[in-house]
Amino acid sequence: MGAGNPDSQEPIFTVLPGLVLLVMFCVTALDSTDPDYGSGSSVFGVGTVFVLGMGVLAIGVVLMMWTRLRHPAYFRGETLPQTDSTRPIPIIRPDDDGTAVVRDPNERTHS
Repeated sequence: MGAGNPDSQEPIFTVLPGLVLLVMFCVTALDSTDPDYGSGSSVFGVGTVFVLGMGVLAIGVVLMMWTRLRHPAYFRGETLPQTDSTRPIPIIRPDDDGTAVVRDPNERTHS
């Protein structure tokens, strides 16, 4: 992988933003533990903003695990259609009466 290879820069563009978001998350989580950060109220000495934020994240993790148990094929990628990326995706637009019309993107229309 040389400097001219576009794949050599890919880790920078995927890892760096992820690290920036992780740092921002940690700083905000630490700041939100202070009761004065939000409304001034606290739950067991921890800021309400932190408690609500972590509660929402915990609910999201539980829902994701529940969904994975109920629909394992989706998480294995079995429900998504395998398509050829070189073929254009058909365009679906509503017709004048509101019904969906599928048009070939290569089809030229006359205005």
